[in-house]
Amino acid sequence: MPFSSSESPATLAKALHEGIERHVRYTLVRPMEQLTPAELLVPVSLAVRDLFVDRMLTTGERYRRADAKHLYYLSMEFLMGRLLGDTLCNMRLNEVLDRVLADYGVRLEAVLESEPDAGLGNGGLGRLAACFLESLATLDMPASATASITSTACSARRSHTASSAKSPTVGNPTALPC
Repeated sequence: MPFSSSESPATLAKALHEGIERHVRYTLVRPMEQLTPAELLVPVSLAVRDLFVDRMLTTGERYRRADAKHLYYLSMEFLMGRLLGDTLCNMRLNEVLDRVLADYGVRLEAVLESEPDAGLGNGGLGRLAACFLESLATLDMPASATASITSTACSARRSHTASSAKSPTVGNPTALPC
């Protein structure tokens, strides 16, 4: 469903309902009634990602038509934090998704609390990179970001003590291909 500034909350709720149910059935291959809030994290994230992708493609087309310049940002690390809550806030979907999940007897907060923190990097420059990207998005500036994390860097990071570093979260359902 392409993004439109005139999307009504009812239209968004319908798309989220359908997306969650589709991903519960075809991604998790489970009945909805048996899922805990933590198990709903993946289908909810994927349903939100579906809306995000539609909006991203529409925005990209708008930039192409305007022949806009595009910023490419490369960083050794990004400390993005928990992506689902941040994405919901940026897309202004918190209230709509809260109502959708209430239909299933689930609190949005319970789903959000189950998302692990990506924990990439040591915080300083990684958090700065993440803030820079969010600023660019807020200003509606065409930009893309790539992290240069290699398997060697990930292995070295995992070899630190558990209290000093976290390994990257693998299989993030909201991650997009580069």
